[in-house]
Amino acid sequence: MQPIHRTTSAMGFILFLGLLSCSETFEPPSYLSDLRVLAILASPRPASPGEEITVRAVLYVPPGETVTEERWTFCPFSAGAASGYICLDPSCEVEVEASADGSVRTKPHELALACLARFENQLLDGLPTTIPSTVEVLFRYRVATSSGQRREALLRYPLATAPNAAPKQRDPVIREVQFDGTPLAPGHRTPPVATEGELEVTVDIDPDSLERYQDEAGRERRETPVVSFFSTAGRFEANKAEGETATLRWKAEKLSATDEEAAIWIVVRDLRGGQAVAGPFLIPLIR
Repeated sequence: MQPIHRTTSAMGFILFLGLLSCSETFEPPSYLSDLRVLAILASPRPASPGEEITVRAVLYVPPGETVTEERWTFCPFSAGAASGYICLDPSCEVEVEASADGSVRTKPHELALACLARFENQLLDGLPTTIPSTVEVLFRYRVATSSGQRREALLRYPLATAPNAAPKQRDPVIREVQFDGTPLAPGHRTPPVATEGELEVTVDIDPDSLERYQDEAGRERRETPVVSFFSTAGRFEANKAEGETATLRWKAEKLSATDEEAAIWIVVRDLRGGQAVAGPFLIPLIR
């Protein structure tokens, strides 16, 4: 009989090899092959009482597929991250009608007050007893395509509790996207790239669009943008980069037989709710 510690070691080694082989099958988040909600944009932010806002989703839909279902709901009070942001009271999660372009235009204060009116003087469990300058409400977005793929995304949105209670926040501004040092506009193409060829993709963010703010400890800080890179073919060396000038290398590798060009998308987040999206930028592929 083998000693127990040797058997355990062997089993652990086999499990390790299995994990290594499985890890090769997982695609990085920067690779787009199926339905993806790239971002949910909202403006203005935060909303003052009675102010209308616009909320819209930015999607990547695979070629040959169409969006067959889009659904938005609003919840004024959630149970927090530990619960998956479920609504404190299901009757307060209401459908919000979208426009023909898929965006939502609504007055979130009115939706929140309609919920509170149902309870008159009763206080919902979990609500704060004091009123802060802003409160967080939720927009939940659900989408499906003709292939049956479904996705769900959540927007945590700030409401000002009184006029001028909180300053408006700016979104980061993408000033320019360069491919090997050459600026490219969305929808335009780079020179063709051969298999295993590489391009350096640089995202330049307007520094004036990054705001100063006070954190929870009262310290003054400046927004640091986080840039996510996405590609429908080839691979980026990483998924994200940080800073006003963010650069990653893209390589024409792991291409499928049907890949004729790569579409590149850029999403910038300031980690305070502000977002910006640019793309697609197109890279023709030659074999």
